[in-house]
Amino acid sequence: MAKGSSQNSAPRGQGTRRLTALLNGETADHGDITREQFHDLYKQDPERTFDVILNIMNELESETCEIAQERDAIQKERDQQALQIIDLTKERDSFAVQITRQAVNLDWGASSSETKKSMKIPDPPMFGDGKDITLEDWILVMRQK
Repeated sequence: MAKGSSQNSAPRGQGTRRLTALLNGETADHGDITREQFHDLYKQDPERTFDVILNIMNELESETCEIAQERDAIQKERDQQALQIIDLTKERDSFAVQITRQAVNLDWGASSSETKKSMKIPDPPMFGDGKDITLEDWILVMRQK
């Protein structure tokens, strides 16, 4: 607010180019108007001076409304982008968790298969070593191995 008030406090005796141009019936901005010149113009034609000031105020008000609408649109877009960022962050985090789980599962699978050995089944007794074993029993034991 202090910034705006310092801009509005022009040195005494100086005015705006816009008011001078409008009071003189011109469309372009030409020259500055002083306080004394304004008082002289107001004394000459107070209604016209009031109308010019009112027109300036209306223009400024419409510009203010347009700028406010633009600001609101930009803020809405910013808010939507912030929501998208939140969604993308959540999605990224879930992917990171999935990748980590898969990596851990692969490590567990690889390490367990490397260290895990099957139990050795002993060979059946030799056929024909003098024990009473039939051929069918010996074949059955060999198939189970």
